[in-house]
Amino acid sequence: MINRIWAAAAMLGVASAAMAQSPPKVPAPTFEAKLLASRAPLRLERGTLTGAGADLLRREIAQSRFVMIGEDHGTREIPAFVSAICGMVGRGRLSGYAVEAGPIAAAKIGPMLNAPDRAGKVAQFARTYPNAVAFLDIAEDNETAAACAAASGRRDFRLIGTDQEFIGSGLFLLDQILATRLSLQARRAVVALRAREAAAASAARQSGDPSKLLMLSAPLAELEAVDALLGRGSNPEARKLFTGLLKSRAIYAMEGNRSNTLRASLLKQNFGAGLPATGTVVAKFGALHAYKGFNPLNNLDLGNFVAEQAEHEDARSLHVVILGARGQHANFAGFAKPFAASDYVMADEGLLKWFAAAASRQLPGSWTLFDLRTLRHARVTGIEPEWQRAINGIDILIVIPETTAAHSASDR
Repeated sequence: MINRIWAAAAMLGVASAAMAQSPPKVPAPTFEAKLLASRAPLRLERGTLTGAGADLLRREIAQSRFVMIGEDHGTREIPAFVSAICGMVGRGRLSGYAVEAGPIAAAKIGPMLNAPDRAGKVAQFARTYPNAVAFLDIAEDNETAAACAAASGRRDFRLIGTDQEFIGSGLFLLDQILATRLSLQARRAVVALRAREAAAASAARQSGDPSKLLMLSAPLAELEAVDALLGRGSNPEARKLFTGLLKSRAIYAMEGNRSNTLRASLLKQNFGAGLPATGTVVAKFGALHAYKGFNPLNNLDLGNFVAEQAEHEDARSLHVVILGARGQHANFAGFAKPFAASDYVMADEGLLKWFAAAASRQLPGSWTLFDLRTLRHARVTGIEPEWQRAINGIDILIVIPETTAAHSASDR
């Protein structure tokens, strides 16, 4: 018994000595330290990305089936960045470019991208059907779509429209329907609807107020009555076009976050329907759409779908958010009106206040790339919840010191 007691005491003494001799625990790195360590310089020079940040992007894009880019809309710099990314993907490999525009309007714009007089054709479309397509009627965004099509070099390259049809698309969609074969009763109903929309569009051109257009004001019951007539006296193409109008009107009629949820569902459906079977797809959407997991609106948006699709294909997706720290961007200024340049400070945006920590830690003399993946699994101290959400949802964050405003394609 005594021997056992002494043996136990001896072992306890050995353990105590070992504990006394073990090195002290290294404190967890701070968020500040890890964020600074994640930086790399990035430059856009004559349409080409250079610097250590460009080298990182090139390596990651080479391994990615999807490159999801989240942006602040209406700048000149970000479309130029996306054009460079499409060039980085490379000829023969880039199979699709997904945009935040309606699939029907995007399908109309798509054939214009390779035309010698592309800018003129797009400008004419924008003047004939104002605000019928989102973003592709911005000159810089349209140039990027054309640059991506050219960079692809593939005959099967796809411009993938994923969103609801835009607020001014009523006349465009009705004209497309009237160009198909309809029964007399169905045609009369569509002609009456078109006359009403034409009057509303004429008034909106003068006032700039789009609120009386079909997309924002038509009672759903009236549209469903026309849809029923088309169901009995039209064709699959007309039904598809009118379904696009109905779905879009339903989203505009929703209030609160229910609209965002319904729209996110449509983005996923249209993205999946337009997805090329092979090659790399580049996508450009608003920053909140790019998140993996729940975004700041608490939605599982398109970015999460893209990540899941990549996993389903045993492939990879790269999620990049690029934002200006400050500057000017173009905003909607009224129906059929030129875009208005407005000043902004990104960290003042309600859902992007977390961005201030990155904007205040830019590298001098260049854009700044933050590889947020280096923070994802680190035991970091002093991190705010919205930064944690960004780290989990975004792979690469790029900060542009200052942006300039884009302009309307119809101005040219």
